[in-house]
Amino acid sequence: MHVGVAFSMSMHPRIAISPKSLNAYTYSVFLCGALLEWISVVFLNSFNYFRAIAIIIIVAGHAFDVLDISFDTPLERILYNLIKGGTVLFVFISGFLFHHIFYQRYQYRKFMFSKLKKVLLPYTLFAVVLIMPQVISQNAAFEFFEPVGAGFMNTYIVPAFKYYITGRFLGPFWYVPFVMLVFLMSPLHIAFINLRLKQQLLVTFLLTVVSLFLHRPIHNILILQAVVYFTPVYLVGILCSENRDLLYQRLKNKEIYLLLAAITLAAFESVLGERGIYFKEPFLYGGIDIMLLQKLVLCLFFMVWLHRFEQVNLKLLDVIAATSFAIYFIHMFPLLTMGKLQALLLQLSMGFPWILFLVSTIATVLFSVGLAITVRKLVPDKSRYIIGY
Repeated sequence: MHVGVAFSMSMHPRIAISPKSLNAYTYSVFLCGALLEWISVVFLNSFNYFRAIAIIIIVAGHAFDVLDISFDTPLERILYNLIKGGTVLFVFISGFLFHHIFYQRYQYRKFMFSKLKKVLLPYTLFAVVLIMPQVISQNAAFEFFEPVGAGFMNTYIVPAFKYYITGRFLGPFWYVPFVMLVFLMSPLHIAFINLRLKQQLLVTFLLTVVSLFLHRPIHNILILQAVVYFTPVYLVGILCSENRDLLYQRLKNKEIYLLLAAITLAAFESVLGERGIYFKEPFLYGGIDIMLLQKLVLCLFFMVWLHRFEQVNLKLLDVIAATSFAIYFIHMFPLLTMGKLQALLLQLSMGFPWILFLVSTIATVLFSVGLAITVRKLVPDKSRYIIGY
């Protein structure tokens, strides 16, 4: 028996333990300690905060587009390139957490059933509400969604189905069909985890080269192209989870070099005249996607830098992280409202676009968090299936 445990029991006036119960008591203390240690290992504050920062960057990137804010100086263009493309951060986190949380207890049916309930169900509820008016009005934003012929099926059902499987009924909703395909591919990710490290690195390198020339799909419509493009990012997340202790050790106090590398790549993009995310048709040549490299470096930066805060309680980031999926569902609605009031808001921000950008991003995140918490309080048993929280 541990000396400290024996001493505390003998000194406590209200504890009287018989020899028979002594082993049971000691064993229960051991189990509690082991459970607390397991929880601390599984739950990483750093990646919880990383998830919060990722969703803020994603909202900020969409704020640029909706508010049609233009920045013309070299520094502004560099910052724009650093902020855009935040989905890479989300995919990296997803890959990391797939290995960290699900790998040891992975069961395909159980894993997919959980994702159907917590991801696809709220997406479907939003889809039903948002697709119907677009199909009925026949006011398609892209030619792909226009009716392909006469009759009820061609006029309404086919366009509705296209909206649903692409998520293009509202800007960022394409991510859900994409990530559901990634989840469906999880047996391949398990097979990847079981490879030797050299094989893993070779597969990841080759897929990264493909993505550098493939680029993201135009208007995010071709979901299969997005799956191919983001797969190496997901695999890098898995590799970082498998080797996180080594990475933390090797990159400790070197975060500044990772950040400088990301900024350098963003500046290089700006010098080349590239602005934001690289989109193109899959089989056309459009150069190398420097944004992808930049964001992968940024992922490593956040992973290592936020590890410093593993034992720090940052309540605001914790709340944003907990509601991050709900924020993803909600944030376009306040942003679109602000977009309609752009002229007035720019006037209120004294003509400074950065003020409008920052205030709009912060207000959108806080509004989305507030709405998510409110819905959860109103329907605590069903909110996860309505808004993902």
